[in-house]
Amino acid sequence: MLVVALAAMLMGIVVSLPNSVRTDAQVESAAQELAGTLRQARALAIRNRAIYAVVFNIQNTPGSSGRVLINGDGGHWYRILGPWPRNGDDTLPPWTQFFRDGGLYMQDFLTAMNLCWVGQKHILLPHHVRFLALSDQDNGGFVQPWVTSTGDNRYQYQPTYPRPWCGYWDPSGRRLYPWGGYDHALISPFRGRSTTGFWYEGTEGAVVGSLNPHDRMAGTYQLYRQGEPRAVVDARLEDYWILFYPDGRVAEGPVMNAREQSYCRGFQAGPGGQDLADRYEDIGNEWDLGSPMTSFQPYTGYWFITLAPDQATDTDQYPTAQAALESMMPAYRVGVSALGEVCVVKVKRDPPPGAVLDPVMSNFQDHTQVANNYLWNTRTQGTTNVGTPVTDFLVPSMLAKRQWWLSP
Repeated sequence: MLVVALAAMLMGIVVSLPNSVRTDAQVESAAQELAGTLRQARALAIRNRAIYAVVFNIQNTPGSSGRVLINGDGGHWYRILGPWPRNGDDTLPPWTQFFRDGGLYMQDFLTAMNLCWVGQKHILLPHHVRFLALSDQDNGGFVQPWVTSTGDNRYQYQPTYPRPWCGYWDPSGRRLYPWGGYDHALISPFRGRSTTGFWYEGTEGAVVGSLNPHDRMAGTYQLYRQGEPRAVVDARLEDYWILFYPDGRVAEGPVMNAREQSYCRGFQAGPGGQDLADRYEDIGNEWDLGSPMTSFQPYTGYWFITLAPDQATDTDQYPTAQAALESMMPAYRVGVSALGEVCVVKVKRDPPPGAVLDPVMSNFQDHTQVANNYLWNTRTQGTTNVGTPVTDFLVPSMLAKRQWWLSP
């Protein structure tokens, strides 16, 4: 209640400010509310000696292309998830018990999820604030190079990937490719269909207007309804979550876990239903070691969520990298550490003194260059991790050259 009251008080102050100042205050207010919710989830875990989580949802405005993330109808939200009432095991998140042995029904998982929500959704203010990114990097359909055979093109990133939290502005097409952006035209050479954003087209075909192409049932549970908005990151499926343990520790939950288990361990939909196998297949499975997103917590100490002003129009065309940068500023990043420390960082427009962006990576479609300099979806020299990712500033060259690491 205290978090809600403080957020309401801040928003009351915000409405009386000039536009530019108001926008900054709205994004900062949303960042502070998220920071407060992360602290609340940790306090609940410690007090109740059980595992809690904050789970995130990104659903674009219906009718939008999905090529950028926009929050016109409040589809960007997060919520606390608590213990499953019928499970006394606090060594693992209670709701993951459905993943342990395989042969389990998606409808049972979804039913249990509905019993675990704590409190109300925290909805980012529609038309004003959006999630810019939930992790530090969007990897597209990439899987690690050492698991593939000679001639197998899975080892390389798709064009425009990887995409950092701030996205990639292509100088030739003057187009911004944001974190989580969907592009039906970008076809995976290995899969033969789009694996951009976090939709990962399946046998049902292209997602048009951010809407479900068809109904999809999970046993008796309506998972998707034709014509309704489809989430890019679905909270019901725990696509992205931050976990809080009874001893105060924090961890990033496994990304797209329900989708992976659906494909890899027989996590079936239920009698008469469809599972998610054709969906997760596109980003690799457990033996491919693929991951749709990367967080740089081992380097920065924090898992970061990035918030920015919402976009009024569904556009990804900008004449310059500077114009693309302005579309996402002012931005704030909310971080949480493995020990539970929460911070709110305003993204600056200038690098700190002495900071030099690392220019080594120039072609993410070159297998040799990736294997030597960007192995494990992070900056490397051979097989050694080097460098530090940028966390708190944004300049045009980061967008135009895909340079978001500092020189070692």
